[in-house]
Amino acid sequence: GGTGPSFGGNGTGVAVMFSSARDATISSTSPTANFGLTTSCSISGGEVTSSCLLKWDLGSIPTNAVIDAAQFVFDFHDGSVSSFDIHQVNGAWQEVDVNWTKRDAANNWSSPGCNSVPSDRTSAPVATFVGKAGVQSITLKSLGRAMVQNWVVNPAANKGIIIRNTTGTLDRLSMRSAQYSDASSRPRIWISYH
Repeated sequence: GGTGPSFGGNGTGVAVMFSSARDATISSTSPTANFGLTTSCSISGGEVTSSCLLKWDLGSIPTNAVIDAAQFVFDFHDGSVSSFDIHQVNGAWQEVDVNWTKRDAANNWSSPGCNSVPSDRTSAPVATFVGKAGVQSITLKSLGRAMVQNWVVNPAANKGIIIRNTTGTLDRLSMRSAQYSDASSRPRIWISYH
């Protein structure tokens, strides 16, 4: 529910929200298990390492659009005091096949867990946040906006994002996934463009 964020600007822009994500947890403790159709996506660090992959189809945005602002909106059903990083994914993956070892039915990640830079993901995070419980909006700064701009101009470049806990502390954060029953709690991306 609710309206989108207030992006500012001169009033000529368009703000759109995408909620039909594809997402999956990948877990080092279950390296061959697929969690693409579960109602939750989990990120943890320390002894148990899992990450959350997400991707939205932005094909309805014209390829000549200029991205003014973008936000991820996630509904965390447990909280954390740790920092979590969001990276751009560079390797294509399939929601119903992906796991810690494989990105799709036929191909492995270059390094398990989508950990090879740059073939699996970018080195620099596009955003960092502390995972508080509840609905949280994560505004993308220049690096994140450039990622979204690239996805719009070149849709084939959109391989989505991965959320990782890089602090090494044994901490877990879980969010409602795209399969969650209440559509308003599913992972969303808000984009403002002109």
